[in-house]
Parts: sequence; C-alpha cells; structure tokens
Amino acid sequence: GQDNSIEHYLADDCSGSVYRNNIYSGMVEDCPNATVGNNLTSSANPLFVDSGASDYRLASGSPAIDYGQIIAGVTDGYAGSAPDAGAYEYGVSAWGPPGCDLVGCQMPGATRNLVINAGFESGASSNWTWTYGNFSIANTGVHSGDYAAKVSGASGGTGQVISGLTPNTSYTLSAWAKVGSAGESIAVGVKRYAGESSDTSTDVTTTTYSQANVTFTTGANNTSAEIYLWKNAGNGDAHGDDFSLTLATVNRATNPGFESGDLGVWSTWTAAASVVTSNARTGTYAARLSGAVVGVEQTVSGLTPNMTYTLSGWAKVGAVGENIFIGVKDFGGIETSTTVTTASYSQGTVVFTTGSGNTTAKIYFYKHTGSGEAFGDDFSLR
Repeated sequence: GQDNSIEHYLADDCSGSVYRNNIYSGMVEDCPNATVGNNLTSSANPLFVDSGASDYRLASGSPAIDYGQIIAGVTDGYAGSAPDAGAYEYGVSAWGPPGCDLVGCQMPGATRNLVINAGFESGASSNWTWTYGNFSIANTGVHSGDYAAKVSGASGGTGQVISGLTPNTSYTLSAWAKVGSAGESIAVGVKRYAGESSDTSTDVTTTTYSQANVTFTTGANNTSAEIYLWKNAGNGDAHGDDFSLTLATVNRATNPGFESGDLGVWSTWTAAASVVTSNARTGTYAARLSGAVVGVEQTVSGLTPNMTYTLSGWAKVGAVGENIFIGVKDFGGIETSTTVTTASYSQGTVVFTTGSGNTTAKIYFYKHTGSGEAFGDDFSLR
C-alpha cells in the first residue's frame, strides 16, 4: 500500500500479521510482534502524479513500481515483473469497467498471470508439476521476494502444467533467470501447447538477472501447456524467479527482429546501420550500428490516443564504456529512452502514453558516440 498522510501505522499488537513490500512516506513502523520486511519508510517518496489534486497514480521513477508482493492464487492484473505497491498499476490507463471487482476482471494493458506460485514465495515447489535433478527452492539469489528456484549442476529443473487455455490463442511466457558461471545457460520454455512434440524456449546466459520471453500459440484442440525451467549442462548454479503466463498482445513494430534480412521499414541516418547474420539474439538476423551518430527508426501507426504502450528491445555493445539508446518520440509527449551498456544482450524497456490526438509514434535504436559496434534485436511495441 501507499500513504503519505499519517505519522504512524501498525500501532497495535499485530501478532501473527505480515506487513511487507509497502511504501510508507514520512512514517515509522510500530508493530513489534508482526513480521515486517521490505518496506520503504521515512524518506521514501512514492512519486504520485499529483497528490495535491488527489491523483495518486504513479509517476515514472516511483520506487513503488514493481515493488508489490506476488501472492500465489491472489495476485491479479499487474503489468511489470511484479505488482506495484498501492492502488494503481503504472503503465495501465485505468481499472476495469465500473462495477468490476478486479478478481478475474482485467485492467487495460495488463492480463492475469496464469502461473501459480510464480515466484516460489510459498518457500516450496508447490503447484509446480515436477522437479528433476539437483533442484531446490532457495532464499538467496532471488530476483524479488524471499525465494527463487535454484538448479545446481546439469540436468535439473522444474515445470508446471497450465490448464484452461484457449485453443488457437497466443500467450507469452516470461521469467527472470541468471547463471552463476560464465559460459553456462539455463532455458525458459514451454512445450505440449500444440501437440506432444511442440516445444519452444529461450536461453539465459547472463550472470545477473535477465528477462526471458517466449510467445507461443496453442493448437486447434489444445487447452493446456507445460512451462519449464531447465539447465542442461555445466557445474554451476542457476536461478529462476517471477514467472508469468499471460495472453499475448499484438506487437505493433514491423520487422521487429530484422528477419526479413534487411532493414525493411526501418530507416537509417547513415550507411553505418545494417542487418547482419551474426550476433542475433534469436532467429537469424540482428541490426548492427557501427561507430557514432548512427541508428535506425520506424514510425508505428494505428495507435490509440491516450493509451499507454510499452516499447522493449534487446541490445548489446561491442566495446566497454559505450552505450546505445532504445527510445520513442513524436507520440504527443516528451521523448523518452533507456540506455543499454552491457556486452551481452540486455532488454531495454520504455513506457509512454500517446497524446490526446496522436495515433503514431516513432521508435528508435541509436548509438551516439564511440567507435565500436552495437547490436539490436527482438523489438516490440505493445
């Protein structure tokens, strides 16, 4: 929750109660018999849009974004890696229709997470259909909350069968994962969604948490799928956390992974931008930017005015100390971007809201300085 008006809270005995992942601005905790943790207090500023005008939506940069606690079987309708602390979800334009109780009633821009015990916060592998090999639930190496899945060595992992899916429907599986040893990998994937042999996955190779995303479409007669976390080789530890399975939204970017083999609708300022068959994150192709003041951009049309969108893309630099920008402009608001500085692929994400009369936006991938190369792949605007 969020509150910036009262001076104290939790002033009773509170035995058996749990208070965590809250933003309390200008307040102190006074509940000695409760389990209290992960709360931001005192100087924490929730960064409301305009609390003086009773607009308690979160502004960009708020510490409350993705700071809420995922509760298995209860949490519903969040847009990021975790629910936001408080009443409003950043990046979502409004709650559901009037009279909606929010349980099974979706907010625009967010869909229900179908994974149960998605962050392993039960402290066990409950609701996960199977575990194999040297798999455990750890209270270290977490992405959020108190627990994460851990696979030590090779040939180990876990999976969960998700039922109640709709045939001929696209879904997106998302999870955060990391490896403990450079050169190793852990797979996030889904199988048996369109027949017994259907299987698609993506590998995470970073030693810090990276988000893996897999989009798949159920078969004509399939109403279930099996999601999994699997480490096939190596001696080190790997972790996975914060799984979600949601209805896939339409990617409004054209040629998002450059799989046409050329830039296509992407325009460029100089010839130093090209499409190459090396350094692809997924598929066969990726965009390459060489040197400085070089980038690619495309205008996306058919957007809805006053609607919140998320732009994301994967990028990496070839030289330490250089950086690249993933951003958006000409949408009716202030140009906004995020910076990627890693030598391995990292995901950059930007959230923006179109103006009252704007139905287009220009997305871009840009390198301003340096003499090295940079690569980009798998862009989406949803």
